[in-house]
Amino acid sequence: MMSKKLTICIPTYNRLRFLKKQIIFLKSEINQNKSLLDDIDFIVCDNASEDETDVFLKKIESKNDFFKCYVNSENLGLIGNITKLLSLSKTDFVWFLSDDDELEKGVLNNVIDVISSNNNLNFIFLNFFVNNKKAFIPCSGLISNSKEVAVEMFKKSYGSLVLISSCIYKRENLNNIKKHKFFNNLHSPLLYSFYCCSIGDIYIFETPLVNFKTGNSSYSGIRRNIKFKFEGYIPIVESLDDFGFSERDIYNMINKFITTQSPFHLLYLFMDLSNSLFLFKKYYSLKEKLLFPIIFFNFFLKSINLKLKQKSIKI
Repeated sequence: MMSKKLTICIPTYNRLRFLKKQIIFLKSEINQNKSLLDDIDFIVCDNASEDETDVFLKKIESKNDFFKCYVNSENLGLIGNITKLLSLSKTDFVWFLSDDDELEKGVLNNVIDVISSNNNLNFIFLNFFVNNKKAFIPCSGLISNSKEVAVEMFKKSYGSLVLISSCIYKRENLNNIKKHKFFNNLHSPLLYSFYCCSIGDIYIFETPLVNFKTGNSSYSGIRRNIKFKFEGYIPIVESLDDFGFSERDIYNMINKFITTQSPFHLLYLFMDLSNSLFLFKKYYSLKEKLLFPIIFFNFFLKSINLKLKQKSIKI
């Protein structure tokens, strides 16, 4: 019997309406091509939902034996649930698919074709739309200089490599870094992506195959979003020398990220003054430091104008 190539792992929690839609889509893809079941396993893991997700999963599993469904006895958190899904998978590749992100028709066929045609893949990136805008990719197809590409992707589109629905990992690679200090936190998918890109060949789809749905993420909300950026992304990028990324690339990635996020950095000053000043001192150039007060002033003016507009609308 041929071994399967890919496990589609769906973590879910209290989002039954999204999960139902995702399952319906996957079933339609299978109905279009039954041979997909020769190559793909499907696992859904419910993180102790308080709605009727468990009832729905029992029904799905009873009618579709190719869906394996698990219900955690307690909420393990998103990454805890992803780690469990990783332990349940047995295929060469794993794809942690969000329950709410929409996929384009034919995506499963495209992914299996790429895996079947390339023997030394470590990572597959599915380009995506966010707010009807195509994500930045520096190149597409089979890529050998994957470290350079990963650096460029982070600098131009920092969230791409953390979007789980767009990232397909070689399972062995993730198992190799289980003891890394950042393996089990909310920002871990960024670590997974950089590590896989540090090993060797990757494949990037030019045509977007995922529609990322903003507003439903585990880090939604302005305060959590800011902490996610400055206390999640940056420490992981700083640790990338573990994977052979150069100090120059690490500095340039963080410098580009922080200066692009300057308005949020201003807000972060009020959340963690010590760390925000440390980042300011370490990663801003002299010119950027001199311009920072201007950024602060412009941000302040925009905030005031916005409040005045909102007030006038109410009146």
